[in-house]
Formats: sequence, structure tokens, C-alpha cells
Amino acid sequence: MRITPLLLFLFFGLYSQAQITSKDFLDKWDRMEAYLIEMSESMPDSLYSFKPVDEIFTFDQQLHHIVNHLNVIDKSYLLSRQTGNSRIEYVTMSKLERIAQLQSVFQDVRETLYLLHPDDMTQMQDFKPSGKMLSKSDFLYLLLHHTTHHAGQMVVYLRLNGIKPPRYVGW
Repeated sequence: MRITPLLLFLFFGLYSQAQITSKDFLDKWDRMEAYLIEMSESMPDSLYSFKPVDEIFTFDQQLHHIVNHLNVIDKSYLLSRQTGNSRIEYVTMSKLERIAQLQSVFQDVRETLYLLHPDDMTQMQDFKPSGKMLSKSDFLYLLLHHTTHHAGQMVVYLRLNGIKPPRYVGW
């Protein structure tokens, strides 16, 4: 389901330029998902356990970390469901299963946007990892920035294995 421009205008109305709009976010969100899927498909199954040094995530763990972060921010902060644990524990999966999990959590965030009222975007919440109060709009920025950070790391993993990464499309 796509959001029409008129609905986007009604949905986010006259918010300040400092706030991300649903249309801005969804355009970037769709490109980020496509970029990560293409990158995930580029890495052979046999290299999902690759990591450049022992102290960091494998390629698969990078993907799981992205999935987990998106899920926690979506469920615990955007939807404000503070009850229960929204963390997804790491389990080894096939390449196709991990990609499906990634697609699913991207869709969950999209669906959350449909549930949020424009007034919700200014609602402040304590984000304990940062020690700061963040608005739901700030959390949308966080989703994009954190995902981009790990996508950049995955580019390095691909290059270290002689694989040309997909062209970046984050704009």
C-alpha cells in the first residue's frame, strides 16, 4: 500500500522543517530497503559468516543487528509498547530467511507510520542509550542513520571479498 501525496500532506500537515515528514521518510526508507536487499543478495551464502576481524560482527550478524534495532525502535519507541522485550535474539538463518526477516521489519516500520497521528511525531520519550529525550520524528532519523552506518560496514565486507557493492541510493 502506497501513501498518496494528499494523504501525506494531511498526515504531517505544517510541521517544522526540522521534523522528517512521512513522505520524506518513506522515500528514503524504500531506497534503504532496496539497497540492503541488493547488498544482502550480493554476498554469497558461504560468506555470510565472514568478518574482517574477530572482534566484530559477521555479515549475517550485521544484518541481524539492523533487524533487531529496527524492531526495538519500532515496537518500543514509535509504537510506545514498553511492555515485554522487543529484542530479537540472534539465530543463524539461511541467506533467504535473513533477507525475508529484513523485508518484514522494514514493512513493520512502514505500517507503524500509518498508525501514527501527526501529533504523535512531537511526543518525547526517554531514549536510555543516549541519555536524551527524543521525539518520534527523531526516532525516524535514528532508524535511517543507524541503518546507513551498518550498511557502510557491510560495503567494506563486500569489498574485502572482491564483490562490487550496489550503487548507493540513500538520497
